[in-house]
Amino acid sequence: MLDRNKRQPLYVQLKEKIKSDIISGRIRAGSKLPSTMQLAEKYSVCHKTVQLTMKALVREGLLARRPRHGTFVAGQIDVDKLARINKKHRFAMLVHFNADFSSSFFMREMVEGVMSVASENGCQVDLLVYSSFDTMVVDPSLSGFLLVMPSREAAEKVKKLGIPVVVIDAHHKWLGLQSVCSDNEHGIFTAVKYLLKQGHRQILYVHSDFSKAISFSGKERYSAFLKTAQRYGIETEGYTTLVSDLEERLNGPRFTALLTDGYDATIATLKILQKNNIAYPEDVSFIGFDEVDLAEQMSVPLTVVKQQLEEVGCTGMKLLLERDEGKKKKRILVKPKLMIRESTKILLR
Repeated sequence: MLDRNKRQPLYVQLKEKIKSDIISGRIRAGSKLPSTMQLAEKYSVCHKTVQLTMKALVREGLLARRPRHGTFVAGQIDVDKLARINKKHRFAMLVHFNADFSSSFFMREMVEGVMSVASENGCQVDLLVYSSFDTMVVDPSLSGFLLVMPSREAAEKVKKLGIPVVVIDAHHKWLGLQSVCSDNEHGIFTAVKYLLKQGHRQILYVHSDFSKAISFSGKERYSAFLKTAQRYGIETEGYTTLVSDLEERLNGPRFTALLTDGYDATIATLKILQKNNIAYPEDVSFIGFDEVDLAEQMSVPLTVVKQQLEEVGCTGMKLLLERDEGKKKKRILVKPKLMIRESTKILLR
């Protein structure tokens, strides 16, 4: 059976399982595979998982589809050729992990996106985690790398290998690497504009301390808030605060809405509001940047700016496979979506 506790997506596990059975002879060449429904029931997965698996195995030449007849194992399989193909199409996804990294959504959705494209194209992606520049282990025999939230030093180290690199959720302009990021400015603009439509003009922006770590996204979101506020003529002096200073700031100038800059800031703000008996949306409207675990199931479902992380992962993997020199220095932005729930309300004037 498949292991649901693994980081590896189920369709990748299923693909490797069926591939192993074919190569070993447990599933005979020329034999017909069970239907999608039967395989889904056998492995306790959904139809989409089976479909992704079948598509990847067809691309690799292990299976062949016959319209109106079903899916069959290829009549003759060149195991040595298959091994060469797999080696040629082996990539790594390098993820920077630190003590402040809390959100499970971030990695799960992004990996799903990367693995779906990899599976469709019959290639392998190793998921590797490093905690600091010194702990980064890079295999130069790989065909390419996806770097998630890398520092400039880490990105430069991988670039020096001279193989394709795509940076995800960061952008080091002067290194000339392709990158895929969430459109932070669009996300903040959408959230502020929504609050303005509800009548809020005293919006407190609560942000993390982006001077301590890799802070590319935090800086962009902060800048976007100031830019949007200026555009709509709302006050910013005294209306931005570090999350660590929020409790003290509660005694400052009045505000009717809160906007946080990320997962950690949102969680910390929720705790501070609860501690000080401040209810939302009764006392203050609340929007968080990034989805939060169980946000929809909270007693008051939380409105969030949800990054389209699966799309970010898909786009990054496609760039790595395309290796289009014309796009080498291009930065691609993926727009987040505002998930409107019950934590905001129209302000009665």
